[in-house]
Amino acid sequence: MARDHLNHLLHRARTYAGFRAALLRDPEGSLAEYALTPAERAALRAHDAARLIALGAEAELAQWWSSVAASERAPA
Repeated sequence: MARDHLNHLLHRARTYAGFRAALLRDPEGSLAEYALTPAERAALRAHDAARLIALGAEAELAQWWSSVAASERAPA
């Protein structure tokens, strides 16, 4: 199930800073090991919480990804 993969990936990014950094730096490389749909991949790359939730992501994880990813991508 792609939904399980999506939530696992978001949980992994939340738990492991190294994976989160890799996902932000090289999304395609980091997503390669996950069986995600093109829509899920696009929502992850866009950090779009609403689309992630619509695709089956847990709301808390999707909102976290959107806010943390935005803050970590912001210029220092």
